[in-house]
Amino acid sequence: MKIILSRKGFDSGKTNGCFPSPILPNGQIISFPIPSSKSDLSWDDIETGDIDLKELISDLLPPNYLNKMLHLDPDLNRKKEKRTKDWRPALGQVKAAAGHLINQNVGKNDLFLFFGWFRHIKRNSQTRKWEYYGPDFHALFGWLEIEHLIDVKEMKELEAYPFLSIHPHYYPAKNEEHNLIFIAKERSDFVLNSFGGGMLNKFSSDLILTKRGKPRSIWSLPKCLDARENPEQALSYHSNLTRWGDDADNPDKVILRTVARGQEFVLDTAYFPKVKDWAINLIKNHI
Repeated sequence: MKIILSRKGFDSGKTNGCFPSPILPNGQIISFPIPSSKSDLSWDDIETGDIDLKELISDLLPPNYLNKMLHLDPDLNRKKEKRTKDWRPALGQVKAAAGHLINQNVGKNDLFLFFGWFRHIKRNSQTRKWEYYGPDFHALFGWLEIEHLIDVKEMKELEAYPFLSIHPHYYPAKNEEHNLIFIAKERSDFVLNSFGGGMLNKFSSDLILTKRGKPRSIWSLPKCLDARENPEQALSYHSNLTRWGDDADNPDKVILRTVARGQEFVLDTAYFPKVKDWAINLIKNHI
């Protein structure tokens, strides 16, 4: 199994949101999808349970954000009434990131772990409005177990998957480019009565990647991911061993200074077998 750490949701880029996604006091995680002028999907398409998402958006983000259309990808928590028949979680990828996944031979039975930029929120005791507090950080928020991979060249390749008609990557790639769609398993290999993908809605510090007190791109990870144990099979984009170091605060952790850009980081658990157990237990313990 390959595990792909995949960066998704709002980030600090001017076109990608500029604000961290929120973690609620009850541990619920909400990942803000990036804005998209080419989409007809809105905040009304996202399932947030009992949370009034529009109120939360109004309190945390600038006024124009309520009217922004969204690139809902990965499609993990679409409202049930907005799903088409036989809907399953799915992820699309294009351009350089798609090429990287192809080069890494990512496919059936591999596992995406999605991470993003987050910060805790609470209600202001006087105004009762939601507000951010505390440090921001990278954290895991969802997963997808791959059943099918489609590199869409012609629309007829999507005929067997009509539920993808509502997915933002429901189109053929242009020229010689790639448009990859990864479809989740109908039933998870790890979780009872679940799709092979979804949100991690029981937040804990175990989901935080960022080292406490450090910039969010500096991570503290389980030692089983340490590239120094097998440099030739390191997490993709991170084979430079100067990026890795011991965590002085925890002998069971390793520090990673992540690359500035990059959407997907791939690791083959055939060479790092304990990482598979780490990933599966994270999913089981946080849904």
